[in-house]
Amino acid sequence: MTNKTKWIILFFLIIGSSDAFSQTLEIFGGPNLSVLYNVGQDGHYETTYENRNGINLGIGVENVKIDWVTMRFTLSYDMYGGEIHEKVSGLASGSATAAKFEKSVLSLGLYPLNFYLFKHIDVNFGVELSRRVYESFSGTYSGFSIIDSGYSFSSYDLQDEYENLSSASQFGLRARIAYDIHLTGSLVLSPQYSYYLGLSSEFDYKIIAYAKSMRHYFCIGIKMNFKTNP
Repeated sequence: MTNKTKWIILFFLIIGSSDAFSQTLEIFGGPNLSVLYNVGQDGHYETTYENRNGINLGIGVENVKIDWVTMRFTLSYDMYGGEIHEKVSGLASGSATAAKFEKSVLSLGLYPLNFYLFKHIDVNFGVELSRRVYESFSGTYSGFSIIDSGYSFSSYDLQDEYENLSSASQFGLRARIAYDIHLTGSLVLSPQYSYYLGLSSEFDYKIIAYAKSMRHYFCIGIKMNFKTNP
């Protein structure tokens, strides 16, 4: 069973095990802008990032009653990429890594904080768990160190040394705001913006240090309201 299949099964198990009373199904999609950032980096590291636009497609279920909490769940597919240039300097060694990457992830979103403003503005706060499903990358590493007999140099192509550049899984926080336009009694058009703040490393630490991901989403959603028995 693939990781993608496991995420899909988990999504529907969560929905199926809830005490649903009145649910809203949403299909959404649009562009995303991925921005890499770092925190906690010491003075030995110098990094620059170049960001690229991507796409986001997903489905969501709102108004899911679990005990006393009304939840929103999403299952989404993201494609994004970028470039990384990292230099590391020390007293007796140094290195430079340059890489380009494109990847896709399957993400499960869980939103325990959901409320409306002025009956039309839908606001959601939650967490998102992501799993890498595809990645392509290219790049090089070069480094040196000072040893007793002089200098030691090394260089290699990243593809020759590593199977993947990025981490297999990531997690972070996600906030969403949407404006619901009611087309009919059960059909809603929902322009929306959401923001993802990655809390885990985007890449394998032994290849790229510190880098995490922020993503901005500009999507259009179509919501369908339906009722189920408790």
